[in-house]
Parts: sequence; structure tokens; C-alpha cells
Amino acid sequence: MRKGLLIAALALALPTLGHARPDLERAGLGEAERLGEATIRWLGVPIYEAAVFTPKAQAFEWNAPMALELTYRRGFAKGQLLEATMKEIIRVEGTRNDTPALQTALADCYREVKPGDRVVAVSTSPNRLSLYQNSIRLCDLGFQNIQKRFLGIWLSGDSRIARLGPRLKGQ
Repeated sequence: MRKGLLIAALALALPTLGHARPDLERAGLGEAERLGEATIRWLGVPIYEAAVFTPKAQAFEWNAPMALELTYRRGFAKGQLLEATMKEIIRVEGTRNDTPALQTALADCYREVKPGDRVVAVSTSPNRLSLYQNSIRLCDLGFQNIQKRFLGIWLSGDSRIARLGPRLKGQ
């Protein structure tokens, strides 16, 4: 009886211990743990939950391995996601020589999202980023500073949600 209660208690506790994420570890982010989280809203309406993961919940640092997970609370068409992404990237950094190539690459990556869908961006180096939707790899991107360019939509001090950046970064 005691053994059964101990096993049950451990089983309930395990999912919360350190917020380890085997799916992120399989994607190349070893010992991934949640660093911070925030709810992203538009006119007060929750759009998605965002969370940042780093190895062992290490302090946020650009160019270090990290992942950003978005759990959608409402649906969006692929075109809406692509347009919003590119508008924010261009707003933050301006138009670069490779902006059209980045837009084409993202168009190949993006899919429609429905409420409850999880989209995860995993970056293990400054110039590499992989996108997943519901644990299925969508694409791998290799662009100069893609980590900061893409994840900066949420984590840059210049982003539209800059006030939430520190929460996502665990600061």
C-alpha cells in the first residue's frame, strides 16, 4: 500500500519537476527547462501563451541555445501568421538583402494553427532555427542571426510586446 502511494505521489510530481521537456531535448535543446512565460493579448483578448526554455533554465542570453513555445488560444491562417511575422521583423530590423528569401523560407514552414496548437522555435546557435508544430518538425532555417531576428519578435526590447520580454526571459 505504501509503495503504491509513493509511486502515485512521484508520478504526480514528475511532470512539474524542473519542467523538463523531452520533446525539446529531441529537437537539440538538451536539458530544456522553462525560463519564463507570458500570455500575449490583443485588445485584452488572449491570443496565445508564450514560454521560453533554456538548458537547465540558464539565464537568458542572445546566441545561447533556447526555445520559444507558443500555445495558441485561437486559430490563424498560414497567411496571417506569415504577414504578421514579416511585418514585425521588418519593423524591428528594416528590410535586408535576404528579407525576401527569409519570407519564402517561412512561407514553406508555416501552417494554419487552431486553438490548442503548439508552435515551437528551437535555436541551438545564432544562425540556425527549427520550427515545430505539435511536435512535428516543419523546417530548419539557416540565416545570419536568425535566432535574434525571429525570436526578437517576442524577446527584443524593440518588439511590440517588449514589456513582456523580461517575463519570458525569466527576469
